[in-house]
Amino acid sequence: MNTDKLQEQLLEYIKISVEKIGDFAANEIPPFVNEYITWKFYENLLPIGMYALVMLIISVLVYKLIIPLYRWANTTSESESDSIYFVIPSVATLLLLMITLFSFPYDSIKNCIQIKVAPKVFLIEQTSKLITNKD
Repeated sequence: MNTDKLQEQLLEYIKISVEKIGDFAANEIPPFVNEYITWKFYENLLPIGMYALVMLIISVLVYKLIIPLYRWANTTSESESDSIYFVIPSVATLLLLMITLFSFPYDSIKNCIQIKVAPKVFLIEQTSKLITNKD
């Protein structure tokens, strides 16, 4: 008899606790998830912005330095072939730099697109990484 009352009280306590947890989950978790997704989007946007800034600086440097040097080499050289030896390494270096730097923000670009297109998939992947302790 005493155990029946104890079981009833325990059952009532569990029922109240579950209702409170459900209320908390319904009220607090969606804003938290939204904030987390927003944070991850901007966190991944930063390397993309840095890449764009570096490419802008490189482009300005090319415009301000390499093109005048090419024009100078063209006017001082005796033949057209001398100036082409200056242009080919310059352009090749610039292209190699751009290709190398593009690999830097690739994951960030992919994550930003995934967050905007499929946020639930992004959350599942992040949860999976946390559970398996993969970075």
